[in-house]
Order: sequence, then structure tokens, then C-alpha cells
Amino acid sequence: MNKIKEIRKQLNLSQIDLAIILKTTNQALLMQYQIKKEVLEAEEKILIERLKKLG
Repeated sequence: MNKIKEIRKQLNLSQIDLAIILKTTNQALLMQYQIKKEVLEAEEKILIERLKKLG
């Protein structure tokens, strides 16, 4: 918790500013995770189709 206060002080941010930054960062991380998940699922489907073709 002290680390957050220290960062806020260094960047001269209000609690609201910091909350907005953290929320935006969390949303971006969730989107990144979702994209990676979708890519892995698509790759899995491609590999399954290739295996089916091989027989």
C-alpha cells in the first residue's frame, strides 16, 4: 500500500486519477488475455483439422 502512495506522490496523482489508470490497465490486460485465448483456440482448431486430414 505504501508503494501505491509513493507512486501517487511522485506522479502527483489524485486517488481518482490513479483508480482510472488502474482500471484502464486492468481492462487492457483482460483484453490481451482474451485475444491470446482466442488465438490459442483458433490454433487448436487448425491443428485438429490438420490431424483429421492426416488420418
